Amino acid sequence: MKRKIGVGLIVLAYALFLYIALSAPAYAHAHPHLDAHMLAAYAAPWPVALAGSLGLVGIVLALIPIRRGENWAILTSFATLRFYSSPAWPPTRAASSFSILTSTAATLL
Repeated sequence: MKRKIGVGLIVLAYALFLYIALSAPAYAHAHPHLDAHMLAAYAAPWPVALAGSLGLVGIVLALIPIRRGENWAILTSFATLRFYSSPAWPPTRAASSFSILTSTAATLL
């Protein structure tokens, strides 16, 4: 039961990360009063595609090997989520909620 909840929270955290990555261009266009250089780098195709692919890989990692209980996948996912929840990443509005989900999922696994 604890593992199902932990996997669900990990999938939720990666889904939130994927949503943030894919909503970056819309966020940049909705706020033209912010710094143009920062928004151009934030919503460029390459960072959005990279973050989107990392989010999809994280979801697949959580749904297949972590659900089976493979230790390498749990450690890899934990290290990746800790990197994403650092203060410098993601440079968005949902960093604090992402950090809370990460720490909760890590304790449940």
